[in-house]
Amino acid sequence: MLSTGQAAAVQAQLTDTWAATQHTVFTPPGIVVEKQRSHMLLAGVLASTRPLAHLSLHDHPASWRGLSIQSVLSMRRWLYRIVAPVDARHAEPSHLVEVLRTLALSVAPVALRVEVESLPPRGLFRVPGGLPAGPVVHAADIEVLSDPEVSSVAGRVTAEDIPATEGVWKLIEYDYTLDQVARFMALGMLGRTGSRRLMHMRAAYRASIDCYVTMAHRHLAQAPQTDHSTVHAGVVYGDTFIVVTMPGPVAVDYYRLHLEDGRWVQSASHESTRSGPADPLTVAYAGQARFAAYRHLVREGLAGRTVVLHVDNGHHGGVLGPWLARAGVMEAAGTCVLEVDDITGATDTVAAIAGIPPALIRGVVAASSPVR
Repeated sequence: MLSTGQAAAVQAQLTDTWAATQHTVFTPPGIVVEKQRSHMLLAGVLASTRPLAHLSLHDHPASWRGLSIQSVLSMRRWLYRIVAPVDARHAEPSHLVEVLRTLALSVAPVALRVEVESLPPRGLFRVPGGLPAGPVVHAADIEVLSDPEVSSVAGRVTAEDIPATEGVWKLIEYDYTLDQVARFMALGMLGRTGSRRLMHMRAAYRASIDCYVTMAHRHLAQAPQTDHSTVHAGVVYGDTFIVVTMPGPVAVDYYRLHLEDGRWVQSASHESTRSGPADPLTVAYAGQARFAAYRHLVREGLAGRTVVLHVDNGHHGGVLGPWLARAGVMEAAGTCVLEVDDITGATDTVAAIAGIPPALIRGVVAASSPVR
């Protein structure tokens, strides 16, 4: 329960200090949970004022393959971030939290009634650690109008009193996307029932990825070791992704390269070695890439060392955020372009595929090689 002071603070933000109007909006469904201050969050929905055709695609990146970046950004521009303050410690207001949990379990668009001061003009704004979306709109109330089509499988898994690692693993194995799992995590729907808590979406992605990687390590400990090196390559929205799997202890290292003033600049996040902390942006990209790489290893049923090379060619200005790294690794994983006994003898070929100097590839391979 909220304390008297907390209740007053929340109520002060929800009382009729503006001329509130009601609007009918439609959610793909999409969930917003952003950090506000201390233990307070801004939680709500991504929603359009129109029942758009294919609305379910607007917040389902797994279905974006083949769409132009202009098409993706156009879809995201329709989605207002309609939010209200939520106390993360006590999951209050409970009515709003339950509405959001129901929407997170929904597998089809849902009509909502929202009470807001006004709806600003549509626009597109960067969301730290996430995909871009429309402007923030503060709501006094969010009410479900249509009957949500709730996933029985996700409902069953999220109702189980099991560690978050097991819940995440089950959902991913049932082919729920990382984005869906992160929503459940953000809304306190995973983990032991006595220790669940709400968290902002960036923290939810980190926690979900960590849970999956932990379980993947356990799974791959029983898998046979690969005895050769494979090179996978893919291009997503102008960025090139090279995924190299080689013999060695299971680990995924991520390297991001981009041109700056005519020279290649490298940032990295290593799982295989102890190294200095990477910058927050690289950590976020690496987490998404690492998830996709482990997903590929688990599906292949082979253990090994993996190196992800992300060549940022500057075509999109980073507007799609860390999700791009996950999409790039998943795209690359479906295309094997080279299979060799020893990757050190094929660095020139890999460099040609990536479009970068061979010396950079040699440095990456040397840094991530299990044999020093």
